[in-house]
Amino acid sequence: MKDPRGFIRECVELVRVNLLGWVAVFTRGIQNAARIWARLTLLRAGFMAAGLGLVVLSFFPWVSYEIHFLERTEFIRIGSRMRLLYFLSGLILITTLFLEFRGRIYLASGALALAGLAFVLGLIFPTPLHTAILNRADYSFTPWFYIHGCFLLAALALSWQALRKPVWEYADVLRVLREVPGSRSEEASAESESRVERKKSPSRKSSARKPGAKKSKSKASKAVKKAKTAGRKKTARKTKRK
Repeated sequence: MKDPRGFIRECVELVRVNLLGWVAVFTRGIQNAARIWARLTLLRAGFMAAGLGLVVLSFFPWVSYEIHFLERTEFIRIGSRMRLLYFLSGLILITTLFLEFRGRIYLASGALALAGLAFVLGLIFPTPLHTAILNRADYSFTPWFYIHGCFLLAALALSWQALRKPVWEYADVLRVLREVPGSRSEEASAESESRVERKKSPSRKSSARKPGAKKSKSKASKAVKKAKTAGRKKTARKTKRK
């Protein structure tokens, strides 16, 4: 390594630029989150909470059973076999609440209908849907199963009013994408651009002066040619007189 000091300076500059970039990203995210929170009404906030509840509770244990082994009893809790369906339904509800796209109402209605049907069928036929235990007396549902049902009912009740208009429309998304957050790096780039323009301006002036110099040279050459022609004429007249 020929110049270790230069390498260290470059590393420090790289770390500084990365830190500034991440700070700008986090501040931008906080600003957007504040805008979203300001647009959430009570119904939309309740619907968003219901969607988040469906997403989170889908990974909680829903089925509990006991195992007796050598005069010891162990309680085991497992999740539902259809946890992926409930997770996707909650994720679809949150997406349709915030973003605007074609068919969002139909997509949310389909997800809610499918999740509700699966929940009802899980109550009637829990063995193939939630667990593989055949005997119904050997297992029971945990409180998380019924809490998930409450969140599902809340999402069904609030969906008609909350999904009429999305939180972010096309114009809002385009405006956020076009926004350029101000930072020190951008100011430095602007200053560097202005310096480059200042450096280019003298060259333009010198290039503008060059045509004038060419004109003066052409005038001087014309004057020299005139003087030469006049001298030739004089010598020719003298020869004629002789």
